[in-house]
Amino acid sequence: MFYCFLCRENCGETMIQSIFYERFKGNVNDLLAAGSQAIRVDRTGLFLCLSGEADVQLDDEDYHLVKGSLIVYFPYSLLQVKKRSNDLDGILMSVDLESVQPLLNSMTDLDGLLTIRQHPMVFLSDEQFDQLQKYIRLFLRHQELSRLYAKENTTRSEERFSRNAETD
Repeated sequence: MFYCFLCRENCGETMIQSIFYERFKGNVNDLLAAGSQAIRVDRTGLFLCLSGEADVQLDDEDYHLVKGSLIVYFPYSLLQVKKRSNDLDGILMSVDLESVQPLLNSMTDLDGLLTIRQHPMVFLSDEQFDQLQKYIRLFLRHQELSRLYAKENTTRSEERFSRNAETD
């Protein structure tokens, strides 16, 4: 949902490369950098619960995350992780405000954005859960290949520059 939500709005390679991914497994300290204290997050992102459970408060609303729960948060949201099980396993993807702001400014589906903000957590069906995990794996592969391609192009440019400098 998040990947499709972002990329249907004509996001570029810079946006794709700026998306942060982390896999949480087990009893993780400071999940989402929030612990017993509520924090104001400075990123837009999602957390997909793969197993275990957690109780979080997002903008003064309580949510119970279990396998198949997807929660989306926006910059300036107030987040507090109240409790989590030792077997919590999930995927966190986020992007900083500077990277997402041009995308948000160009969005035409403001009703959709408002709906997500008002209802930030959904329970995915088994099919949706499997599809989202597939999209995330494909996205990560694309991100990895893009980095390799950029690195390869940089190396080629440096080699051409060195050859040109040697012949001058």
